[in-house]
Amino acid sequence: MLPLASGGVVAGGNIQVAGSIDFFSSSPPLEAPTTGTKTIALSAAFAAVNLLSSAALAADLHPVSAAGSEAAPLLGPVLVYGASAVVSLSLLFLLASRLRPLSQRYDLFGRGKNEAPEKPLKIDEASMSLDQSKAMADFLNNAGLKDIGALSVMTERERIQCAKNYAAKNSNQIFLIIGLLAIRDERARIEIAKIAAAHDGEGTSEHIQNYVIRDEQARIEIAKIAAAHGGWGTSLYIQKYAIQNEQVRIEIAKIAAAHDGEGTSKHIQNYAIREEQARIEIAKIGLMEDPFSIIQHIQNYQIGFDPLDIATCTAEEVVAWVRKALAGKGLNPALAEALYADMKRRDVGILLGLELVFQWTVDQEEVTKAASHSPATLSRTLLEKATGMAMGGFKESALAYSEKALGDLYEMAASLRQPVTIGAGLFQDKKLKRLLEFMHVAVRLVGVLGLDAGAVFPPLLAREAGTTVDVDNVEAVIRACTQLFLERFKTMFKIGNQPITIEQIERLEEAWGNLEVLYTLVGRFNGNSRWKNEIPVLRRVVEHVLNGTFDRLKYEGYEGDVEDCEKVKAQLAMLSGEKTQAGWRGNYHRASLYRSGDQSPSLTPEARLERSKDFLKSQVIPHAQEEGRNSIDIDREKVREIRSALLREPKQVTILFYKRDRGALLTALLEWAMETSDLNTYTVIVNLMRSSSGAMGLSTQLMDDVKTLADKLKPEVQGNEAIVFTTTTDDPKLLLMTGDLVNVSSCQNYRTGSHIETLLGYVVDANVKLMLSYALTRGDFESQVAYEEVKRLVESGAAMEFVAAKQRLRIGGREIDLKRPFRRHVIKLGSVQDGSASMRMEKSYEQSHFAEKEMKGQIDAVLSELAVQSGATLEKEIQIPPTRNPGGVYSDAAGGVHHGIYTLTIS
Repeated sequence: MLPLASGGVVAGGNIQVAGSIDFFSSSPPLEAPTTGTKTIALSAAFAAVNLLSSAALAADLHPVSAAGSEAAPLLGPVLVYGASAVVSLSLLFLLASRLRPLSQRYDLFGRGKNEAPEKPLKIDEASMSLDQSKAMADFLNNAGLKDIGALSVMTERERIQCAKNYAAKNSNQIFLIIGLLAIRDERARIEIAKIAAAHDGEGTSEHIQNYVIRDEQARIEIAKIAAAHGGWGTSLYIQKYAIQNEQVRIEIAKIAAAHDGEGTSKHIQNYAIREEQARIEIAKIGLMEDPFSIIQHIQNYQIGFDPLDIATCTAEEVVAWVRKALAGKGLNPALAEALYADMKRRDVGILLGLELVFQWTVDQEEVTKAASHSPATLSRTLLEKATGMAMGGFKESALAYSEKALGDLYEMAASLRQPVTIGAGLFQDKKLKRLLEFMHVAVRLVGVLGLDAGAVFPPLLAREAGTTVDVDNVEAVIRACTQLFLERFKTMFKIGNQPITIEQIERLEEAWGNLEVLYTLVGRFNGNSRWKNEIPVLRRVVEHVLNGTFDRLKYEGYEGDVEDCEKVKAQLAMLSGEKTQAGWRGNYHRASLYRSGDQSPSLTPEARLERSKDFLKSQVIPHAQEEGRNSIDIDREKVREIRSALLREPKQVTILFYKRDRGALLTALLEWAMETSDLNTYTVIVNLMRSSSGAMGLSTQLMDDVKTLADKLKPEVQGNEAIVFTTTTDDPKLLLMTGDLVNVSSCQNYRTGSHIETLLGYVVDANVKLMLSYALTRGDFESQVAYEEVKRLVESGAAMEFVAAKQRLRIGGREIDLKRPFRRHVIKLGSVQDGSASMRMEKSYEQSHFAEKEMKGQIDAVLSELAVQSGATLEKEIQIPPTRNPGGVYSDAAGGVHHGIYTLTIS
C-alpha cells in the first residue's frame, strides 16, 4: 500500500479519496459545486507532482552500463511514479467529464439528470378510503403540491422530507398515507414514526404496522415516545409493537402510567406482564398520576383487589374498601381507620389506602413499625412513600396540628407529585403556615408546567434551596416559583403586555377552586393544529375573567373588535329592549325537598332501554360517522355477513374474527342495537362493544360513549328523599366544563372530547346558557344533624345563592358542596319567523336518579321564568344566529358543529 499525494490510498486495485466520495459510482454526488472544484484541483496537483517526479527521475538516470549495475536500483520508483502519473491523468479527465455545470446535471429538485430515474410512484386514487383521500389532500396541500401527479414525480428523499413535515404538523393523519408514499428506507420510516409519536402517541400506536418497521429496537424506541405522549393509546395498542422482552414492556407501561394513569390502568393487561411486583410498581406510578382511576380499574392489575365506583362513593365507602383490601392481604382492617383524618378528603384517603396495601408488599416491617408507633406516624410514612416527598421531622413531631392544616398539607402533597425534601424547621409551626404557602405555589407552578414539570421544577429547587427546602430559604423558593409561574401563565395564554399580576391569578384560583380546566384546554389546543384558532379566544376569556369583566365580553363583545361586537348584537337582536336583555342575562333557580314515600320509584326495563337507545341515536352513531368508521364506503355485504355471524354466535370471539373489518363491524353492531326492541339482546350488544373496544380500535370518544350506553341500562340510584336544586348559569368555568359536568360521555369533555374546539362557543356566545339540576341525599352531608338543618332551610324558603365555579349552594349561613349535577341542558336563544325572541333547550345529558321527576318539574319552572323575564317564547323550531367562536358551536339537536345560522328543532 503506497501513500498518495492527495491523501487517498491505493489498496487492492481500488482508489479511495479522502472524504469517502466514490467517483466510480453510478450516480453523481449531490454536494455543492465547490466540492467538485476542490477535488479537481487536488487531483490536478497530484498528477502534476507525479509527472514532474517521473521526469526528474528520468533526467537523473546515468547511462546504463553493459552490466546495468547503476540503473537497476532506480527502475522500481520510475515504474511506480510513471504508473501513478498515468492513473492521475486518467482521473483528471474523468472528473472533468463528470463535474459538468449543475444546470446540466440537476433538475429542479436537485436530482441528478444522469442517474437512473426512479420508478414513477403510482397511487390508485379510486382504491383509497375516504379517510385516506382526505389525508392525502391535506398532505399535498401541506407540501405545496397541486395533485397526486406532482407527488408521483418526486424522489424518495423528497417524499421523506414532506412526510416528516406533515408528521410534525398533523401526525394524527400521516399513518393513513405512509404506505402510499412507498418509502423504502426503513430508517426514514422510523424517523417519521418517532416524529408522529411525539405528537400523537395513540394514533401512531394504533397504526404502527403501517410503517413496516422490522427493527424491534426501533419499535421499542417509538413505543416509549408514544407512551410519554399518549399513555392511553399506547397501552391500548401496545401489542401491535410486537415487543418480546417483558422487562421492556414493563418499562413502557411505567412511562405510560406516568402520563395517563387511567388509560394505562384500563389496558394494563395488554402488556401481558406476568410479574406481580412489576404490576404493583406500575399501579403505584399510575396512582401518583390519578388515584381515582387506579381504584376504579384496580382489578385489571390482578393483584387481588376489587374496584370501587369513585363517582358515587362516600368517604365511609372508601374506608370500607380499604378495610376489605387490608383483610384480603392478611392485615389488620383496623389500620384503615389509622390513616389519620385524611379519609375525610377522599382523594388523599384513596392515595394512602392504596399506598398502605402496596407498601405492605414491599416492606412489611416498616409498615408494622409505623403503625405500632401511632396513627399519625403511619399516615405520614405512607404520605412520604406515595408522593416521593421527604418530610424531615414530620413523622416524629409531637405538635398537635389542626385538622385543616394537616388536610391541606396531605392534599397538596398528593397534587404536587414531585420529589421534595422538607426541612424539620418548617414543621415547628402548628399551623404549617410557611410550608403550606410553599406547597401552594409549588402545586400551582407544576400545574402550569404540565409535562415539563419533571425537567423544570427540580432544578429550580436545587438552585434556590440546595437539597432541602427549610426556614432559611423558603422565602426565596416561594419568590422563584411565583415568578416562573407568572411567566409561564402569560406565555401559556399568550398575554403579551397585559399587566397581569399574581394577585389577580390568586383571586381567580380562590373563586374557581383550581385552574385545571384552563391548563388542560390550552395544552390540548396547542397539541392539535385543528384547534389552534381557539387559543386567542381562550386568551380573551382569561383576560376578562382575571379583570372581572367576563359579563362584558359575553354580552357586549370584545372591545376594539368591531366584527365581534356586531356578532354579539346579532345574537341578542331578538330581545326587545334593555329590560328583556337584563332578564336574559339573569340567572334563576329553585330548590325543594323530594319525598317518594315508602316505595322508591324505579325505571322500567323498557324505559332504561329507551334511554340508552336515545343516547345511541343522538351521540354514538353521529360520533362514529364523524370518525369515518361508518361512512358511505362501508361494504354492505360485509355488514350483512357480520350481522348473520353475530346472530348465530353473539360472543367476543365473533367480534375478534371480524376486527379487521372495523367499519363494517361497528356498523353491524350499531344497526343491530338500534333495531332490537329486546333489552337482553341490546345488553348483549353493548357488552360486546365494551369488552371488545380495544380490538375494534374504538377511539377514546367512542369508548366513553359505549360506557355511557351501559350506564344508562342500570337502575337509578335508590332512595326516597332528596334535596333537589336547579339553576341556570353563564359562569365561564362551568361553560368550559359543559361536557364534563354530568357523568355521561360527551364529545365536548374538555379532558377527552373530540369536539372541544366548539366549547368556547358556549362560553363567548351571548345567546347560550346552561341549566343544571342537582340532588343531595343524607350521604352527602357530614352528619344527620347537618342534613336535617339544610332540609328545614329549604322547606322554609330561605334565601339561597349558587356559587357557580365551585358548584356550591349557600343557604342560611351554610355552604354545601353540590358535587356533580344529574342533569344538564344547554339553553339557546334565537328567533322565530317574525324575528321575536324564542328559546329552546338542547337534549338533556343525564344520570338516572330516583328524584328525576322533581328535577324535570324544576327545570320546566326555571326555564319558564327565564323565558318570561327575557320576553321570549318556547317554540319548537327557532333560528340560531352565527357563533363568535372560530371553531363553531355544537348542537345535538341540529346535528353537530355550526358556524353560521342554523335551525334548532326539538320535539
